[in-house]
Amino acid sequence: MTESSQNDYKEMNEIIIDLFAPNLPGSTKEGDLIQKALRDKLVESIRNSINLPKSKNLSGVARFIDESGRNVFFVDGTRGAGKTTFINSVVERLNHESNDADTGIKCLPTIDPTKLPRHEPILVTVTARLNKVVSSKLKGFWSSNQYSKQKEEWQSHLEQLQRGLHLLTDNEYRPEYFSDALKLDAQLDYSIGGQDLSEIFDQLVECACDILDCKAILISFDDIDTQFDTGWDVLESIRKFFNSQKLVVVATGDLRLYSQLIRGKQYENYGKTLLDQEKESARLAERGYMVEHLEQQYLLKLFPVQKRMQLKTMLQLVGEKGEHVKENIKVKTAPNMSEKEAIEVRDAIGSAVRVGLNLREGSDADMYVNELLKQPVRLLMQVLQDFYTKKNHTKYINGEQGVNEQVGEPSVPNLLRNALYGSMLSSIYRAGLNYEQHRFGMDSLCKDIFTYVKQDRDFNTGFYLRPQSESEALRNCSIYLASQVSENCQGSLSKFLQMLLVGCGSVSIFNQFVTGLELAGNDSGKSEQLISEYLAYMSVGRNESASHWANRCCAVVANNPNDAKAGVFLGMVQLNRQKRSNIPDSFNVFKIDEEKGLAKAAMAASLSSVASSNLMDFSSVFNLIGAIADISACHRERAAITKAFNKAIAQPTCIVPPWSEAAARAEMKGSNKSTDNVISLSASEPITNPGIEGDGESQEVQIQFSGAIESLEKWLEKVGEIEASIRPSALLIGKVWTRLYFNLNNVADQHKTRIYNDSNNGRKASLSNAAKIMRFNVLAFLHAVLVEESLYHSVNSEEYLGEGLRLNPITSVDEFEKKLKSINEYLKSNRKSWSDNHPLFFLLISCPILHPFIFPVGGVNGLPRSYGKEDSFRSLIAEIIQPDETNSYFLSKSELSDLFQNETPSTSTNPETYSKTISTLNAATIAGAKYPDPKTAQESSLSSNDDAV
Repeated sequence: MTESSQNDYKEMNEIIIDLFAPNLPGSTKEGDLIQKALRDKLVESIRNSINLPKSKNLSGVARFIDESGRNVFFVDGTRGAGKTTFINSVVERLNHESNDADTGIKCLPTIDPTKLPRHEPILVTVTARLNKVVSSKLKGFWSSNQYSKQKEEWQSHLEQLQRGLHLLTDNEYRPEYFSDALKLDAQLDYSIGGQDLSEIFDQLVECACDILDCKAILISFDDIDTQFDTGWDVLESIRKFFNSQKLVVVATGDLRLYSQLIRGKQYENYGKTLLDQEKESARLAERGYMVEHLEQQYLLKLFPVQKRMQLKTMLQLVGEKGEHVKENIKVKTAPNMSEKEAIEVRDAIGSAVRVGLNLREGSDADMYVNELLKQPVRLLMQVLQDFYTKKNHTKYINGEQGVNEQVGEPSVPNLLRNALYGSMLSSIYRAGLNYEQHRFGMDSLCKDIFTYVKQDRDFNTGFYLRPQSESEALRNCSIYLASQVSENCQGSLSKFLQMLLVGCGSVSIFNQFVTGLELAGNDSGKSEQLISEYLAYMSVGRNESASHWANRCCAVVANNPNDAKAGVFLGMVQLNRQKRSNIPDSFNVFKIDEEKGLAKAAMAASLSSVASSNLMDFSSVFNLIGAIADISACHRERAAITKAFNKAIAQPTCIVPPWSEAAARAEMKGSNKSTDNVISLSASEPITNPGIEGDGESQEVQIQFSGAIESLEKWLEKVGEIEASIRPSALLIGKVWTRLYFNLNNVADQHKTRIYNDSNNGRKASLSNAAKIMRFNVLAFLHAVLVEESLYHSVNSEEYLGEGLRLNPITSVDEFEKKLKSINEYLKSNRKSWSDNHPLFFLLISCPILHPFIFPVGGVNGLPRSYGKEDSFRSLIAEIIQPDETNSYFLSKSELSDLFQNETPSTSTNPETYSKTISTLNAATIAGAKYPDPKTAQESSLSSNDDAV
């Protein structure tokens, strides 16, 4: 075959689907049928079946025993697979080729049993349609002697068939009304008619073929399985009556539903008394086995395996990505697109997935594309049609009238979410997710994600929302929820952080820290009660802020009885409220008033308390993330900024979880309300912040923290300029959380063993304290965002630019510094900016609330070989934040040197420097931590690696 002929052949076999064409019955063109190859195969099989040599065995008994010659073809396909379009195309093709008497097949109109009168037997329906076709042919020849014999034969066959049909239709026939002789004669007459009904119908079909001048007659049934009563009548009619060699039957349906239909009818063969009284397990198992056997054999007898055809999914038609294209199926994704401009169906779906789910091109997007290609063709085409028609409509409005998303135009993820919602509603119902459109939002979405993961049982990565579940319904829900995440979080730093904590964090925290889940075991009632208590306590599904969740998280994590006694937990440290005895003089109770300016505000934002038998104070990275989420939602409104700031530094208090041992008392059990203010415990020397306790002090707060508020206002200007470019996916957010979560676990495990009585200066990696722990918690957060955004954020398509992908900062900034340096050099060499390529990381590393924790006093490795990395790390951050000048609320090079290059901060350090860094947390005692004697500490430090990661 020449190259030109190959191209002609390819173009001839192209299937072009116009997404903007009317989607009505009968509107499908010849070139639009995606199952053309299977259609042609079925047509060829039908032709071959009517040209088989006739059997020499004329015995009537043998004819009824041997039914293998029945010309019945079955087209298997699930709901929406395109069965109706397919069978109509088969009928159209055979009718088009019916002129040849040797191979001609006359097709009766397709019969949909669900549209027939309820009590009309199928044999009556088929006979009536056949009679209509024959009568139409004979209508023009009533006066012709040529057809007189055929007319008489046809009428004779109809009259003979009438007596047998009477048995199927006349429920009022009662022989007892007649004399004995008449009764016997009538019963014999009807009996003969019923016994010979199949043979009479065969003769009727042969006569019809002679009149219609065709080789065979085709009867097609569509959707037999959707109405079980009528469906059973069709199956029995095929088995009993449609046995002629000149009759071809094509039935469509879902073989799984046929199985259910036949199974139910076979169980009906058992009397109710037998079903009710036989309770022995052996007999029940035997009965089940026999029903399965009858079901299987009935289907094999009615629809032989060699005469079954299965409609293919779009994935089977087009093949996996990179495979040889099996069918050249293209779609028009724009109203005026020509056939030459039409794109591959995989590309059309891929484009919708990438822009709708905010995914990069690659294996992750391909996973969603393949899952959509596996969907029923009807669902897939309707999703594409809804998405592209509305997308093009939006483009038209924006182009012609200047309307944009700010005025109310839906975003691309919103278009995809709407299309998926309408097409996957049954899966949403089945999974128990929210289906009320007026409730769509972050609150219901976070609860839906938890519900989805709980059913999928993948608590480690289920919130990635990748379609990998064993359940088809859950796979559908994962795509739908992923579109909701993209829609809700697009263009919002605040919602990105809220989804990170409430959407993903709730799953991991529940799986690891909710005690009692293992005790509940297989007791579904107790498990559901525990889940309900957890969701209510964490306010998952309620319209609450991210900081509210973060405060409760401290109580849940610290409630784990399996954890060590030292108050170093996942992402947080528990600080002593009272001075402890037998501890070095360099350690003391943390007092926030000793911090200054921005450092004081940042430290206050990290604090929260939990009310148990005693109050417990925590400094937590989750509180910091929650505070950033709340503040970044303010959108430069002065009043909103002040309100969010006041809330962030208020150190809220919540009670212990209702399932904990401390909540066993009746007055605490079941209570979910937070005090939402600071509990005054002056007698126990608490961590106090007298300037930020109540709303009445708001003016004093603004004066005291004027510098911090001003820095946040400047930062919010950056947020307003940049966050519109944020396009997070469920995969990105889930990846960030997973890296952060396991890094925080490692930080806690490593640092709780490095607390010694001379560790307050923290100059060695082998020595740790509260300040260093919180520092690496914050660095773990920033590092997770940097790495995963570089890998998965759809704003850029570069491969990972950093070094040491799997290594996380635990006790040293070395790995973090390498990644920053590598990415920064790449961006500079390609004249790209951090804000364009890594908007999430840029906004977070620029956030003033985090800066005091990046270089806290006592938290920096200050030995000569480590200090160089710390200095380089600071310079890189300063360059990212503002390349032209040193940021006023971030440490300068000289300030870093004054604080950390020597054993202790320089006495000449500018007092203003201490407003940029946490200066007293390193000396705060950690609850439950042991401070061994100096000799033991010295021996341990000598045996450890100072710069271990």
